[in-house]
Amino acid sequence: MTVVQSYAPTNVAEVEVKEAFYSCLTKVLREINKGDIVILMGDMNAQVGHHNKGLEATMGRHGLGTMTENGEMFTELCANFNLVIGGTLFNHKRVHKITWTSPDRMTENQINHIAISRKWRGSLMDTRNKRGADIASDHHLLIASVRLKVAAVSNSKKKMQKKFDVEKLKDESTCARFIESLNASVETEHTLTSDWKSIKQTFLKAAEYSIGFKEYKRKSWISDSTWWLINERREIKNQLNSAKTRSAKSALQNTYTKTDKLIKKSARTDK
Repeated sequence: MTVVQSYAPTNVAEVEVKEAFYSCLTKVLREINKGDIVILMGDMNAQVGHHNKGLEATMGRHGLGTMTENGEMFTELCANFNLVIGGTLFNHKRVHKITWTSPDRMTENQINHIAISRKWRGSLMDTRNKRGADIASDHHLLIASVRLKVAAVSNSKKKMQKKFDVEKLKDESTCARFIESLNASVETEHTLTSDWKSIKQTFLKAAEYSIGFKEYKRKSWISDSTWWLINERREIKNQLNSAKTRSAKSALQNTYTKTDKLIKKSARTDK
């Protein structure tokens, strides 16, 4: 599977920049193995709209808004490389199609996209935004559910190996218990002609019984005050999504921005 993540130029007046971007993206797509599953995703700054006449193989009828110049360039690219635009295929509510909202909350567009190889269109189960995701951005998190049927690969050799806590053997009582357990196992279960596997199991059982395994604890790298601010920002995000009036949205957006700045400042202090 090949995943290509891209970001289109935001200034629509810079035609040369856009052409250079799509030229570079075209070069990348041409170098991909034809047998790979291609997933192209990113902020393309492209509205593709909901009219798909002549583009039925590239997009569905559930896009948002009307097609722009950037949208034409993006759909042309997808058509040339047999890609399907996922956000136009599923009939969701309007709020679940929006991927970008202006800072003043007045403008909402669908400009972020996830496209998949047309051959694997049936593996794309859904594409929609997650407005509740607190990512401190004017873009909403866009997700896709993909279900693939691929050949099973045995991964038995890569199983994580547990490590015995050998430091405990420095304790005399623990060391004596280990030796006693080891001697008991050898005397009752094995002889001098035992093969290596049996001896190995004897040592492992004795070590597991006597000293146990190491415990791995994840270090706390974020302070409680920073976590508190993160939870506060998440609550403001939920209120912002459910606000009904423009004034309420504007006030909550300002609060959200201030809280996000406090989080970044607090996180720098934690480091």
